[in-house]
Amino acid sequence: MPIAFDEFHANVAQASCAFVADVFTAIAREILNGRNAATSDGVERALGRAATSFAEFARRSAETGMWHAVA
Repeated sequence: MPIAFDEFHANVAQASCAFVADVFTAIAREILNGRNAATSDGVERALGRAATSFAEFARRSAETGMWHAVA
């Protein structure tokens, strides 16, 4: 459930300090300003292939066993 920026700021400030709350709130406002609400074709134009969701990336990577080698 979304919370208001003022509430977010107050909670972060309480957990850390006002400066950290200011920075995190500014970042949140920038990221959540609506311009990222729609997808675009940037990946396809840059890489010449369709974008992959994180879920698909994780599934494919898990199938290779690459994470077991590290653990």
